Amino acid sequence: MAPPNVNIEHVQDSTETLAEDATHIFTGLMHERRCSCPSSSSLHLYPRRLCLTQGPSAIALVGGDMSLLPTLSGALLRALLLTPGVGDAFTARNENGELVGYAVFSLPGQLLLSTEEQKMLGFLDFIAQLSPEGRRYYTETVCSSSELAPCKLQRGY
Repeated sequence: MAPPNVNIEHVQDSTETLAEDATHIFTGLMHERRCSCPSSSSLHLYPRRLCLTQGPSAIALVGGDMSLLPTLSGALLRALLLTPGVGDAFTARNENGELVGYAVFSLPGQLLLSTEEQKMLGFLDFIAQLSPEGRRYYTETVCSSSELAPCKLQRGY
């Protein structure tokens, strides 16, 4: 149950502002500077705050460059939020209307980044910003053993 000062709503029409606010929340949670976590576990509750550390999966997803996390997370969130019929979202807003949490997911039968329209919402910019080693990781490691839609990039991008 949500605290009395938080409103949970189903999002009918997503906006770029929602995508930006959600990206800011996600990115903030993935950087250790946002909270003090007393243990080495990558996910735990510490007084009433969710603390996520820079785990190996986050580091791998951004090719070792955590400064690209906002670019990647923004691309993924925009693809889900701004492409009609692909994703669904719920928001949690405080008494001032500020976004304090959200849930975003793809709808049944939808594959994230499966269309050029979705990739154009920031994923191709993310790939372009990766180091040569990061691009090689995506094309040779992630894509060689996966049917992930983003892997439908031309080799050597």
